Amino acid sequence: MPDVPATIDIIQEHEGHNKLPEIRVWCHPLKGGDDFYYVFDTFMAAAKFITKPHKTYVPEKVPLLAFKGWELNLFNLKPYKGDA
Repeated sequence: MPDVPATIDIIQEHEGHNKLPEIRVWCHPLKGGDDFYYVFDTFMAAAKFITKPHKTYVPEKVPLLAFKGWELNLFNLKPYKGDA
């Protein structure tokens, strides 16, 4: 099985699981408040969003693929080494 770093998505854990994969960018408000995320149709759209300046929040620099209660950082995957 591949060694895939992932974190449980707390929002999905409490509000249900998405049935289709989502590309998310998490954002952190500059003046307090709860973190939130935007969903994008493509990684290119998410990458463009990350590079734009934002006045009221700071986006994470890596889009995540969210599916069935998990979020995967596709830029931090480890190579598959087979069943050892």
